[in-house]
Amino acid sequence: MRLLILILLLLVSSSYGATITWDGGGASANWGVNNNWNPNGDPAAGSDIRFDGSTRLTNYVAGAGITTNYSDIVFNAGAGKFQIVGGAIALGSAGISNWSANAQTFISNNINFTANSYISATSNSLNFVDGQILLGNNNLTLDGTNTISMSKITGLGNNVVTINQATLLLTSSNAINDSTLDLVLDGAKLKIQDKSQSVGNLTLKNDSYIILGTDTINQDLWFDSSLWQGGTLYISNWSGNSVSGGSDDRIFFTNDPNDLLGHVQFIGFEYGSIWDSTTKELKVVPEPSTFMTGMLLFLFFSFFRSCKCN
Repeated sequence: MRLLILILLLLVSSSYGATITWDGGGASANWGVNNNWNPNGDPAAGSDIRFDGSTRLTNYVAGAGITTNYSDIVFNAGAGKFQIVGGAIALGSAGISNWSANAQTFISNNINFTANSYISATSNSLNFVDGQILLGNNNLTLDGTNTISMSKITGLGNNVVTINQATLLLTSSNAINDSTLDLVLDGAKLKIQDKSQSVGNLTLKNDSYIILGTDTINQDLWFDSSLWQGGTLYISNWSGNSVSGGSDDRIFFTNDPNDLLGHVQFIGFEYGSIWDSTTKELKVVPEPSTFMTGMLLFLFFSFFRSCKCN
């Protein structure tokens, strides 16, 4: 009896946490088809999921009838351009990585992170289309040097998303709409693509970019507060002036971003920024010519009034 229990325990431990690789050898592209995996069999809970090769590049999680609580998902260097479609996937601390030269796409998947985790666009982009990134009570780091696009990212409060060298592209309005979800820019690029967003605290750690849209659609990017730890925040595609503010996309802070103001470069304008405490908008500093014109007018009218009084 003890021997039987030991054998069962060994079988369970060998199946949990094993590495299993998609080879697409089954009769359909469903994750629940045993022959689609090497070794053959449904991926067990805690498995390390790997994608390689170019067979059945479009495959389906939804309706697979299998557990979807895995350790991580990795696209190996030899992986083709995969599309993972439908269904909910739960992942642990190792997250999702793309080591392939091809872009990889998740379509209508809800990715639920059960621990602090990573999404790494190391060799090409990772795209999350029409699904949600669900953080729960966890934090997420986006790294690699390529683009990670998301249509929705949510948490249960006090979440931190750190963008480390990667580009985060938000593809829908209110992809982030949570004043308790904080962003850390660490050598990063944040692209809002003419989509309004509302974020919690913005922390700047190293030179980073906010890239606004290029059309004439008016969109707003709101932050609750700021924390400067290093570097310059470059803002691209902004148009407007220090008086009326942005003429297209605009950036707002609910609370005074005083520690950040001297570290902002609106590209094409003077270095630095000002915060309008009435409108809450972040604006360019007044141009020297505008300032001098104002001073000359002030001096002229002051002199005129003094002459008139005399």
